[in-house]
Amino acid sequence: MAVHAGQGRESGTLVDALLLQFPQLAQLDPPDRPGIVHRLDMDTSGLMVVCLTETATGSLAESIRKRQVVRKYLGLVDGVPERQAAVIDAPIGRDPTNPLRQAIDPYGRHARTRFAVVQTYTRNNRKLSLLQLKLETGRMHQIRVHLKAIGHPVIGDQAYRGRNTGMSLARQFLHAHRLEFEHPQGRELMQFDSDLPDDLASFLAQMQPTAP
Repeated sequence: MAVHAGQGRESGTLVDALLLQFPQLAQLDPPDRPGIVHRLDMDTSGLMVVCLTETATGSLAESIRKRQVVRKYLGLVDGVPERQAAVIDAPIGRDPTNPLRQAIDPYGRHARTRFAVVQTYTRNNRKLSLLQLKLETGRMHQIRVHLKAIGHPVIGDQAYRGRNTGMSLARQFLHAHRLEFEHPQGRELMQFDSDLPDDLASFLAQMQPTAP
């Protein structure tokens, strides 16, 4: 589901569901996405934090701005990166050919993504890699754009896959599996983990692991 309204989507969003459960969110700004300090792309699963108070919103938004919030993802990509671990540092802006997509843009906003290879696989003589990815910035579609830019698009990504994967998956193989941040009031470290959901776990189980 979409996190909030936009780009022709006016209902059925996470914000709509949150307002039903927590009506007090309607008092927060901005009115179109109250309590939202970061987002997940539609069809990306995993962990998100939502704030219920103005104080929490300001505190966590500032922590994200200072890169104090740890956001890690698991993603299955086409091919095997040349290096086991690396940083993708490339600015991102709106794709001039498609307003619904982003692209590498030398005049865009600064964007950095760290990745490390967790496991490599083969399927039908095709090589794939499971990556752990860490956001150092939070641009729209950042992970997907960066991985496409280095020639390893996310499997199942209809917008950025670059070429036909030949694999049936109803969405992109991207899951926000770890989230760490300081509690806005007590300042204690909060740590959350989320296992791969059933659809991604069963898809991965069809792969043949290969030696490092």
